[in-house]
Amino acid sequence: MSKNSNYYNSPKELAYRKAYRQRPEVKERHRVEVRNYYRTLKGKAAYRRNSLKRLYNISVEQYDVLFKSQHGVCAICSMPPKNNRKLFVDHNHITNKVRGLLCDKCNFILGLSNESASILQEGINYLSRYGDVA
Repeated sequence: MSKNSNYYNSPKELAYRKAYRQRPEVKERHRVEVRNYYRTLKGKAAYRRNSLKRLYNISVEQYDVLFKSQHGVCAICSMPPKNNRKLFVDHNHITNKVRGLLCDKCNFILGLSNESASILQEGINYLSRYGDVA
């Protein structure tokens, strides 16, 4: 080990670097740099890759395979996403198992119903009473 490597890991140097990172002007500069990075194509790709892994434990490649297997449409309404949007990853909130990809409207419906089949069925029954079910 070199003499310098011990210096950079010394308690005194670690304390200095920690205090430096806590300075308001350093924190602000870092915040701006991170924000600007995530606005680039590379940053957007990294954010998407990290989010898919962190939230659903799938890779971008696995998302793409699922997207192709659904022919690029929502698993519920069979409509393609609008305005160049991505399909949402639908998953079981208890087991975290991915079920499929949904458009924003179908994802919203499932979320508002607390993923309850009985609530969704009651909604269908309600519409049926008035002849509004297609």
